[in-house]
Amino acid sequence: MLYFLLRKVDFWVTFWVTLGNILGCEAPSMNDTRQPRQYLHKEPDGYWRYIRRVPKELQTSIGKTIWRASLGKDKVLARSRAKELEREHDAMIAALRNPGTAQDSRMYLVRQRSMARMAELEAQGAPDGRDDQGDFDNGGAPYPDALPADTGTLESVRADLWRRVPAILEHSEDDTPEFRTRRLAAVSALAFGDQSRAKVPALPSIIPPVGKVAGMQHTAHKAMLDEVLEELDPTPDDTPAELRLSGVLDRYLTLKNRRGNTETSYRRKVNSFLTYMQGKDLALDKYTAADMRAYRVHLQQTLKPESVRQYFAALKTLWAWAPKDTDEYADLTFPRVDMPERATTVEDDRWQAFTDDQIKDVWKLLNAAWGPDAKSRLMPSRRAAFLMCFRVMLWTGLRPVECWHLDTDSIKGDTIHIKHTKTTGRILPLSKHLADLPGFLQAGGFAAELQSGIGRVYNDQVQTEPTSPASMQGTMRDAFREIIHAGGIKHPKLVMYSAKDTLIRKLQELDVSDDLMRGIIGHSTGQKALRNYKTPFGQSKEGLAKMRAALDAVVYW
Repeated sequence: MLYFLLRKVDFWVTFWVTLGNILGCEAPSMNDTRQPRQYLHKEPDGYWRYIRRVPKELQTSIGKTIWRASLGKDKVLARSRAKELEREHDAMIAALRNPGTAQDSRMYLVRQRSMARMAELEAQGAPDGRDDQGDFDNGGAPYPDALPADTGTLESVRADLWRRVPAILEHSEDDTPEFRTRRLAAVSALAFGDQSRAKVPALPSIIPPVGKVAGMQHTAHKAMLDEVLEELDPTPDDTPAELRLSGVLDRYLTLKNRRGNTETSYRRKVNSFLTYMQGKDLALDKYTAADMRAYRVHLQQTLKPESVRQYFAALKTLWAWAPKDTDEYADLTFPRVDMPERATTVEDDRWQAFTDDQIKDVWKLLNAAWGPDAKSRLMPSRRAAFLMCFRVMLWTGLRPVECWHLDTDSIKGDTIHIKHTKTTGRILPLSKHLADLPGFLQAGGFAAELQSGIGRVYNDQVQTEPTSPASMQGTMRDAFREIIHAGGIKHPKLVMYSAKDTLIRKLQELDVSDDLMRGIIGHSTGQKALRNYKTPFGQSKEGLAKMRAALDAVVYW
């Protein structure tokens, strides 16, 4: 009955006069002839609307950022109703800004009265289903807008309330998040009987609509409402940590003994997906095909097709492994999402080898820039380390970051033991072209250069930790590119990593077998089941001898 009492003009006269006396401010006159200010607008659909922004400091108390009401198509009536709303809102603002009267109970009362009045005006002039300007009574139920004057029961309102969900969602966008959540939760309870977010005591069960079309609409509107509520107030996820994507990744990496660069690559790719999903670390079966397709589009904005496929390969590996190790995922399959086709071949994409003339020119350029007599801002020890690293790459196939991990423990007799690697740890013979490597490492070598980073100032901060191998190889890579570009070698596929391609080219020219080349650079691809029976070249005297002969035969300059 409170709602219908508030619809009476006589009540509002008495209410505002009484409130004005209490608050010490002038009550609005019902005979006020002021024209409404900028709050009355005519929309393209022909309806007049009252639109007024709530003062920012009062939005939390009022529960809205904008007052909006549909006032019908009659201009005269719309202007009259707009003036009433303006007076009421002016008085409300004055009451809430008065330090002596800004009590929570009075603020709530004023807000409730005004919202009820807006519902009445919409009932008089708004088209059915166009605007939702209802509010909550003390029981948490929304006042339905466009309710026929003094008619209708709770049952009749509830029966059709679900049809108004799209309009309610649209016109509640101006509400504060907290107020909108409460409002939509109440709509969910009344329209669909879902009291998971809002409890309504003694609420009778509701009968779903009859008919196939109505049933489909009813389901769709409920889904729309649930989706918005979930965004506003996510349901607590009680999925165990080990079943979430990050937990599955950790278990996979541990069980499969993936480490080093392989582990880093997996984590980077999975974290990329989690970042795109705004940190939603869910159970694997909670991610949908729509999520994956949207992520694919996101990746395609910055990555080539083959890179997109690689990012998805990490995810697909986890989806394929989880059913083998987890009962909860016994029936798990990866969401259906097609991958972009690569536009180039592997040969087109890979780094290119330097020609014989180019590698000679590169070595001259590097010696001019990094040699002992070079005019450079780099310390002599840093220049010497850069030159040694490039030579090691040319006669071992190591990546730059792997080279910077070498220390005195890496040299055992006349062999190099390579442990920090992206592929397979291996043992290589110390080629005669690298006879000075043990002495270089004994004198401090790469480790000393990494330690020299302590105490240096970088980005206005004093470094307290050694420089990482990854950071050092990045510095060397950038310097290498500048040097060879300045020397006229500017092909985009000729980079520092081309040292390995150049080694492979030289080994091919020497008719070295594929198995021996794989043994040198540490690749297992192509071995298949024979890996279970074949002894790696570096673990036998014969194999080391063959590798040593091949590497000693490689000459660049």
